Amino acid sequence: MAANRFSLSGKRSNLEPDDSHAFAMTPPPQNPVPGAPPSPWFAPLGVGLTVGAITIVRLAYLTVYPFDLHPDEAQYWSWSLSPDWGYYSKPPMVAWLIAAFTALCGSGEACIKASAPILHGIAACFCYGAGARLYGPRAGFFAALLYLTLPGVSFSSSIMSTDPPLLACWAAAFYAAVRLGDGAAPATPWWLALGLATGLGLLSKYAMGFFILGFVLWLALDGAARRRLIGAAKGRAGLLLAGAMAFLLILPNLIWNMGTGFVTFAHTAANANLGGALLRPEKFVEFTASQFGVFGPIVFAVLAWLLLRPDRWLREPRARMLAAFVLAVLLPIMVLSLVSRAHANWAATAYLAGSVWVAGVMSGPKGRWWLNGSIALHVAVAATLMAASIGQAEPGRYAGLAVPQGLDPYKHYGGWRALGEKVAALKARFPGVPLVGHDRMMVASALYYVRPWPVEIFAWHPGGRVTDHFRLTRPWPGPVGGDALLLSRRGDPAEILARFRTWRLVETMVVPISTGARRSVQVFHARGFLGYKRD
Repeated sequence: MAANRFSLSGKRSNLEPDDSHAFAMTPPPQNPVPGAPPSPWFAPLGVGLTVGAITIVRLAYLTVYPFDLHPDEAQYWSWSLSPDWGYYSKPPMVAWLIAAFTALCGSGEACIKASAPILHGIAACFCYGAGARLYGPRAGFFAALLYLTLPGVSFSSSIMSTDPPLLACWAAAFYAAVRLGDGAAPATPWWLALGLATGLGLLSKYAMGFFILGFVLWLALDGAARRRLIGAAKGRAGLLLAGAMAFLLILPNLIWNMGTGFVTFAHTAANANLGGALLRPEKFVEFTASQFGVFGPIVFAVLAWLLLRPDRWLREPRARMLAAFVLAVLLPIMVLSLVSRAHANWAATAYLAGSVWVAGVMSGPKGRWWLNGSIALHVAVAATLMAASIGQAEPGRYAGLAVPQGLDPYKHYGGWRALGEKVAALKARFPGVPLVGHDRMMVASALYYVRPWPVEIFAWHPGGRVTDHFRLTRPWPGPVGGDALLLSRRGDPAEILARFRTWRLVETMVVPISTGARRSVQVFHARGFLGYKRD
């Protein structure tokens, strides 16, 4: 088979690296600059030390992280207390990780979050592996460093969510796909690795399904890869092996969903929010603009420039593969943002292949200055956010500067501990009276921040459709004639208070969360429950 050399056009691009090599033929050269000694930083050990150093800094930052658990994080922690194969809104991996880390170092906020920076470090190592196989070790080093310093990854490294395990599994699956594509090693172990990473990714977040779409799109765009991987019976057997592995891993979660009426799938579908106006161009513009912040302004512009030149990347095997895995995520999410809404992080998995592609193209002599500048910008932003947050004088004021609440990235992460302490002090005045939360976020936060543990707290659930995890797992049993302390973030909950014989407002708790922003909770002592159903 003739070697296909990477070229965005018939000629070498100004941004194109010097270490072009054949994809699907041989490993990349270890010394991309002829005559120059290989840099130890571009070797696996150098990359490991770099990634490890950044990860250690982020772990250390968690020990002084001044913000509280977001209610979503508190909810995941509550899941970890009862490990299962599934939960109302997410697959189980995030709860399993929290359970593992809190078993090692306790239930503090830092331990709950600790797996996030570690998982991003693992993803960066796989980015290095993919970049080194496709473009050479220099590009692999920059791919790892670029991914690890992306603004979205830097912010995500201090937040425990489903994204870090998803990204780590996605990166592992992508590396396995690259190894299958280059054909330099026996295929069966890499098919197994592909199935294992895909299955674990699905247990992390169902968005791993976009990886499968990307794999299919790659084979559809690249006839040579399609013939090489699945054209023969042995290749098709490998594909079936990978599919069987992934299916066996996700099967227990599917069985759990069957027992709960597929609540997780229903929630995921509802999260798309496909209702209202047919087109929402303002949401599309908002989402697209947010990607300059998630991926970084320079590298997102370069990635967009690459994607908008299909006449060039369709001619080059490596670019076809990378474009497939980027477009399989970015296009559906952009369409969703146009017809409904899309959060900025929903397209995060596109930037694993995106980091490899941009690093491969920009690690040449001329593009390298832009790449270095972009990474330096990302590091400066991350360091500024770290230093400013550590030096936070009061909510919304960082390093002595008041940040408008619309620009405050941490406004949703403050005030929950203070509210929990206030609720705990009030609860001590009403021994034996359970807490009943009006909404999911209040229940989740109270479960973690109202001490001593365990706290007797339930979710108000008058019946009908289950809309959150706590209405599924801890609905208030509502004994007729019983009392409750009702926690409400929504003002006077008249429809709930009407179900009690008498009630009184005990306290309105207010805590600042950002410049000019407050979070308030009303606590009612409701007595003589009349039952959920009206007479």
